[in-house]
Amino acid sequence: MTAVRCGRGSFAHCEAERLTLRLPARLFGAEMWALIKGCFRSDTCDSHWLSAPSRIMTAEEDVPGYPRWKQVHVDVLSWILFHLMVPASHPLVKLSQAIDWASINSLCAPIYKNSQAGQRAWAPAQLFALLLLLFIQPIASECGLLRLVAIVPLYRWFCGFGLFSPLPDHSTLHTFRRKIGKERCEAILTWTVLRCQDAGLIANELLHFDMMGVAASARAWTPYERVVLLTWALTRYWELAEEGEAPVAPLPEAMRQLAAEIALEVVGNKRLLAQSNASKRVLESLDRWADRQQASKGRTLWEKALEEAVGSLLEEDGAVGSGCPQESSACGLWLTKIAQRLKRLMPHACGDLDARVLRMNAV
Repeated sequence: MTAVRCGRGSFAHCEAERLTLRLPARLFGAEMWALIKGCFRSDTCDSHWLSAPSRIMTAEEDVPGYPRWKQVHVDVLSWILFHLMVPASHPLVKLSQAIDWASINSLCAPIYKNSQAGQRAWAPAQLFALLLLLFIQPIASECGLLRLVAIVPLYRWFCGFGLFSPLPDHSTLHTFRRKIGKERCEAILTWTVLRCQDAGLIANELLHFDMMGVAASARAWTPYERVVLLTWALTRYWELAEEGEAPVAPLPEAMRQLAAEIALEVVGNKRLLAQSNASKRVLESLDRWADRQQASKGRTLWEKALEEAVGSLLEEDGAVGSGCPQESSACGLWLTKIAQRLKRLMPHACGDLDARVLRMNAV
């Protein structure tokens, strides 16, 4: 046996089969000590609200075929610490008291087949309480949730675990979600929200809206997101046009303006982005290009320019084919020289065939 003596008259006896703690009443203060003494009376301990999660979540109904749950027994040390660290006014305490955990077990009972044999299963109420914490608290993942529940007494109490009780792992939560299915999960969530609303935990009496046009108050749309929304809007527009509910007319100017702005953002030219009228200039350029296309009977600018350049070269060399040698090797050399002269007449052929002169790249 090992004895450890600490300050203020507290000490512990560690034996082979047990650990005995002795804590003087003055450590807790008069009010807390009276509360602890009252809660540990045999006639009130089992019915106290602090015992509700572990007592109700793993309770088994006396019904044939009802599943068997893993039993969680809260030890005395956990019981004392819950008294000290779980305030009765905390929102999670009010939420726990508003939810009918036994009904959650009953709703999920039909999917379990371990009433006679097999391992005991984690009670659905406990797993659902963990998923509620994941939704309520700013926790990034289920692994992070279980790591946090392991060290926070309030979370352990809310889910019906003692301070030394084993916890399910993240794969158990994944299996539970798949097992109960989407429809049953939505039904339990809806029913839980209605119970919270009846308990006065949810109210739509006071709503706040931020109507200030501050750039920092919202995240800017990325070009990809704007393209997705624009594509959806265009698809819906043409569906309405086919049904006769939308005018068969040129698209609204605002939609063309948005498309031009997205194009400029994707290109990422800082000089163009700095110009307030850049999108307007893009649309005007497109209109001019469309007019030229219509004037040239549907031919692109580079096709028309190519035909004019080839025609001028042939006129310089006389009739068509008169300047071309008969031998294949000499003919290839002649065509190469013609191509070099053609390249000088069309410098934009080195890059974008529809680009303006001196607006080209090395491609």
